[in-house]
Amino acid sequence: MQWDEFLNDHDLNAEKEYHRPPDGEYLFKKVVHDVLECLSSYRADMEIAATLTNDIPAITFRVLNEWNNVVERWLAGIASIVEQAGKHPPESPEWARMIAAIGDIVEGAPAFKAELESLSLPSEETAKQIIQIAKRQTAKLDLLWQDIHTHHYKRLWTVFQYGDLIEDDWRTP
Repeated sequence: MQWDEFLNDHDLNAEKEYHRPPDGEYLFKKVVHDVLECLSSYRADMEIAATLTNDIPAITFRVLNEWNNVVERWLAGIASIVEQAGKHPPESPEWARMIAAIGDIVEGAPAFKAELESLSLPSEETAKQIIQIAKRQTAKLDLLWQDIHTHHYKRLWTVFQYGDLIEDDWRTP
């Protein structure tokens, strides 16, 4: 969907569920919020994982730490874009450019997801749950990246919880 199509989408403009017509600044802030939610949660999971080094296999822990370093760079890049955001009219294509820049920063999301999915789960329950949560965050980030990458502005606008789109059994034993 092109930027102008998103801004003029009849369904979005008529639907009261969204409480406002499409707006580039609001969408940019929503995308930033959703991406930061995934990255911050992953970082918090890794802080907990650092206390469980005896329960997490060394190779798994190494992979998690390598990606944690990438997440830190992504967070810094996003912070830089937010600082440069400035003020633009809600319909400005500049918002679409900044959303794309967020996507460029997290372009490694598919590889991140794939590598974490390949990790074996530890047998210890707390460590297992931490790894499952990290995997879920990377799956959410990958869905966000896909929508950013394909300029699916309408979906970025209408999906309230990307985690609800993930079909998995991460909570089942």
